Amino acid sequence: MMRIQSQLLKVLRSATSLVSKHRLPLLVFGLFVIFETILGQALNTTWEWDAVTRSMQGYEIATKGVDWYFFEGNGHYVWLPFWQLLIGLAHSFFRVNTILIGEAMSALCAGGTAVYVFVFLRKFGLDENRSILGSMMLLTFGHYVAYSSQAMTESLSVLLFFACLYHLYQYFNSTSLKSLGIASVASLVNAATRYEAWFFLALIIGFVLFSLQNQRFRFVNIVHIVLFAVPSIVFIGLWLEYNLVMAGTIFGFRDWILAHNGHESLIYYKNAGYTLIVVLGNLFFALGAFWMSIIDQLKQLGSRKRGVQDSMLVLFALLFLGYFVYFAYSVFSGFNLGWPRHYLYFVPISTTTFMLNKFEKPASYVLLVFNIVLGMVAFAYNVQAHILYVQSGQWPGDRP
Repeated sequence: MMRIQSQLLKVLRSATSLVSKHRLPLLVFGLFVIFETILGQALNTTWEWDAVTRSMQGYEIATKGVDWYFFEGNGHYVWLPFWQLLIGLAHSFFRVNTILIGEAMSALCAGGTAVYVFVFLRKFGLDENRSILGSMMLLTFGHYVAYSSQAMTESLSVLLFFACLYHLYQYFNSTSLKSLGIASVASLVNAATRYEAWFFLALIIGFVLFSLQNQRFRFVNIVHIVLFAVPSIVFIGLWLEYNLVMAGTIFGFRDWILAHNGHESLIYYKNAGYTLIVVLGNLFFALGAFWMSIIDQLKQLGSRKRGVQDSMLVLFALLFLGYFVYFAYSVFSGFNLGWPRHYLYFVPISTTTFMLNKFEKPASYVLLVFNIVLGMVAFAYNVQAHILYVQSGQWPGDRP
């Protein structure tokens, strides 16, 4: 038992060491976390009903028990459980409003993602000043800032997604099993947080299997990759089985969402033209024009022989293009209502690839200023949406 605890402590120290070495960005992002938490409470930026339901479910877990939540609660097989369990655990300790708990955790996750961007850029050869600038750019995206002050699952999921990519990069670069283990844990927790993580897992596995044909990746042990994926796959299998028990079908979560989201009344439902407008419009509001830097990096690679860093950029592009198609199909089929927040996974990737371009170009500065302005507009829109929610009488106040 002591040996297991010792190994777990080593893994934890390895996962957190990347921030302890860089005190200035850690201070900056710590202040951002405080700002976001205060902002969430002062402006009540939690306007989406999903944030309220997650907070209420966390309260139910803390007061009624985990067994009640999983087997007696109404429709809880629909929403992946990790975020609610985390809120419930935190409420058991702190006994404060679960919406506040969710906002604080969301802000912490956003700050953590910014630190990962800093470290990634340092790994890619940028100096400390430009790496800090790239991380701060992450915190100028309007919707990213808005959701960092909400009790939503997106901020945690983005952190887990980007942390998984960082530690996979570490594994590809050094064959460190410790890095692979951290990436596997991040993938597992994300698979228990949001369904998008299931799709990302499939793309990552496909990318690695294809890359094994590349001489540079021959050292990657296929057994290691299987071990990386198995925990997430086991959880997904158990969740599908749970849906079968609770709803009579392994895809009960999908059927429930399709039955309750009113998608058939939307103009873009099964309409390719309107779907494309919605998908591109939300891409613009979530990422501005920064997503183009992902494609630009891919074009720059050309046909030259790739190293680990170049291959990681290829993975960034594959995840973005694959997710774009998946998101468009989910909107077209009615499974997704098409919110800009679904693109937030690519905010840290976009800022990373943008900083790898020649930032000295005047066009780059213009693009940066444009995105900051767009961010202010998007954030103002989000706050206004909450005001309308309050005026309509749908906001539940401070419950639970």
